Amino acid sequence: MRLPTRRGGRGSACGCRGCRARRSCPSAAGPCRSKGCSAGRRTLVAPEPPAARRRPSGRAGRFHLRKRSESPWGTLVILPESAARMPAGPSAPAAPPGSNYTGSMSALTRRQVISGAAAVAAAAAPPAARPNIILVMADDQGWGDTGYNGHPVLQTPNLDAMARSGLRFDRFYSGAPVCSPTRGSCLTGRHPFRYGIFFANAGGPGDASDYALEDREATIAEILRPLGYRTGHFGKWHLGDFEGPKKASPADAGFDEWFSTVRKVPTVDPSPAEYWENGKPVTVKLAGDDSEIIMDRALRFVDGAVRAARPFLAVIWFHSPHLPVFATPEYLARYTGHAEARRRYWGAITALDAQVGRLRTELRLLGAADNTMLWYASDNGPEGDSESEFFPGAAGGLRGRKTSLFEGGIRVPGLLEWPAVIRAPRRVRSVCSTSDYLPTVLDALGVKPDVLRPLDGVSLLPLIRGGNDPRGKALAFETSRVTRGSPRLALLEGRWKLLTNLNADPDMLFDIESDESETRNLAAEQPETVRRMRAALTDWRRSCDNSRNGIEEVTYRIHPREAVELKMNVAVPAGAGPHPAILCLHGGGWSMGSRHSFSKMIAEFAAHGFLAASAQYRLAPAFRYPVQLEDVAAAIRFLRKHARTKEIALLGASAGAHLALLAAFSGKERVRAVIDISGPTDLRDWRMTESAERSLRQATGKTSDALVEDLLGVAGRSHPSVTAASPVARVRPGLPPVLIFQWKEDQAVSADQAHRLVGALARAGVTHEAIWFEGRGHALNGPGAGRIVPETVRFLRGL
Repeated sequence: MRLPTRRGGRGSACGCRGCRARRSCPSAAGPCRSKGCSAGRRTLVAPEPPAARRRPSGRAGRFHLRKRSESPWGTLVILPESAARMPAGPSAPAAPPGSNYTGSMSALTRRQVISGAAAVAAAAAPPAARPNIILVMADDQGWGDTGYNGHPVLQTPNLDAMARSGLRFDRFYSGAPVCSPTRGSCLTGRHPFRYGIFFANAGGPGDASDYALEDREATIAEILRPLGYRTGHFGKWHLGDFEGPKKASPADAGFDEWFSTVRKVPTVDPSPAEYWENGKPVTVKLAGDDSEIIMDRALRFVDGAVRAARPFLAVIWFHSPHLPVFATPEYLARYTGHAEARRRYWGAITALDAQVGRLRTELRLLGAADNTMLWYASDNGPEGDSESEFFPGAAGGLRGRKTSLFEGGIRVPGLLEWPAVIRAPRRVRSVCSTSDYLPTVLDALGVKPDVLRPLDGVSLLPLIRGGNDPRGKALAFETSRVTRGSPRLALLEGRWKLLTNLNADPDMLFDIESDESETRNLAAEQPETVRRMRAALTDWRRSCDNSRNGIEEVTYRIHPREAVELKMNVAVPAGAGPHPAILCLHGGGWSMGSRHSFSKMIAEFAAHGFLAASAQYRLAPAFRYPVQLEDVAAAIRFLRKHARTKEIALLGASAGAHLALLAAFSGKERVRAVIDISGPTDLRDWRMTESAERSLRQATGKTSDALVEDLLGVAGRSHPSVTAASPVARVRPGLPPVLIFQWKEDQAVSADQAHRLVGALARAGVTHEAIWFEGRGHALNGPGAGRIVPETVRFLRGL
């Protein structure tokens, strides 16, 4: 069924709502009979959308051998040795320069996240109060390409009206300086480098996309559907193909109804071969302005949802004013006397603006405007190296353009209307972003995001309701390929903006509040600010690398008085949870070490079906024992709450094993088992070999005696505190099972320490097992270390 595309969209002979919305006239029993009325040509009934098709996650069926167990630890998955670290598959994106992307596929799937959202649906706002959500976006529209931002010629009366009635964001940023990554940020609330969309998908008809939105990413559509929302996408998709190896269609991302293209199309008379509708190629001719064609379908969807009394999510992504840009005669005529390229560009934007007007009018006629969040933005800055006759897009005096991380490449028009909440117009100077859409909508619905899958966006709801700046964290950017002279990374922190490549290249620091055109580099004058922001960007970049490898960095405890934020890395297996969990504690003599040393191991545990985490803890000598055990207990409680599992095992290496044993033996937080890898078990008599002591002194200037003193705050090994902090002194009947790994010639922790623990456990009747490795080794390194994960899995499955 073909909808009229040329008549009624700009008004009609009778003026009835049917003419504007292309529906049967609501004021009569049948279609409007007024002469020339487009709605009178036929009664248009929106068909029920087909069930959204889901592509396989790519994880099921990977391992062919499964053994069942009655253990609460679930199903044992036996991996071939080569699968311990899964390589990138044929659809895995190539990593940008400087990244640590390995293509590991152990990750949370969308379906798991959606089940979490559905579980809290009862706590969300009642259906009558749930706002409709509309995300409108232009393609390559610059900051200065609106009337309300001061363009001297361009006519955008409807965007101007939105700016006068709602929130006008003066520092609104696209998630990236190019198309596809920004679109991913709109749907996920996460930076696109977390899921491997590094740049805009290129190519023409028939070419495969470079990147596809991964199935493990939860989209706003998938989260809202279980809450009763109808979901629709209309216009440019650009997040994967609709068939083939890079398939990632709107249906795969949770949209019930869609009329979309894989890539750009001309902005007048687009080819129907580029459009698909609900999983099938469009075969009817598409004539006229492309923005109007898109809005035709979007209004049909909106009308159907309102008439069905269903809240809705409509994502409307126009192609205008992206090249190849054209305008119909009606809009070209508005810019007579200007160069042809300018007439086309401005005409296309004014035509888009008219469709925004149609949408706003229809919402009012349907009585849906009051409780609809209507967002508007652009996906990046204007095309071209500079504003010219051939590239008329305006950055509004800002430095840089599309592909650049200077302001002109990422600061875009940003508007929000929501009459039920925004009673008076306001201009907002706070830093806001397309990544903020998802957390803001969830906040409005009373749905808490999954803390095991951190977002880069923040909720703007407090700001929307009239509060202060809600962004409690900096906004980070990274891009690849073409940058038009800007560095590849940027960090926005209030007034400060750092641009850097995180290498020896000169950094750039700007005070955006006083120098929004970025003309004065303050890096030499503010070295401490540069150092701090570079460190923050380094941490954020590593977090993105980990996310692509299926490992998320989350905060599990904050000590405000000490200004300490404790984090853990979490690897979640595929499939429905809850999953048994393993909490890993790093070594480093209680005063050094990093949770990142377990990245490979927790990914391997996740591949076996365990939710695996590696937690940092407060280090000595700044923090004395037993605060480390307090942190371990907090990490256990965090996993128990947010992973929804009671089956948690502790695993530690070296000093981390010592803490794991003490935490398990204390009984303060129940654990299912504890795994000790090269852990000191009796501090009264633990010393390194001479060669190991010498290496320790060369590396740190300390001895093993000094490490114990730093931890406990007492000198000598005969103090009662040393005995109390020795796991062998805590052994008693009823403790959780213990698995011990020990190298026979360990130079840092002698085998005698493991023998002492084995003897104490045997005398107390505690279930235990010791696995001895030949030769020299320690913690996670040495001959036989590859057995640690499979032997641990076997041990836990057997409990």
